[in-house]
Amino acid sequence: MAAIRYLNCRHCGEPLDTHDQPYCPPCNLYLCYRAMPLILGFLLTGGFPVPVPVAEPLRGYDAEDVLIWE
Repeated sequence: MAAIRYLNCRHCGEPLDTHDQPYCPPCNLYLCYRAMPLILGFLLTGGFPVPVPVAEPLRGYDAEDVLIWE
């Protein structure tokens, strides 16, 4: 498998000291803080439990339509 070496930061374009990461440390931290509200939103607004009398159609791996495609 080919090893990818990054010469410049993919965000700001500055030359990188270590060629293993696509972003320099300041841009990496900036992008992390920028994505944090979205990630926390995904974590905090998960699915709510369905009340017992209401039957919701199956989704994801529970639905038979999905299992056919695997």
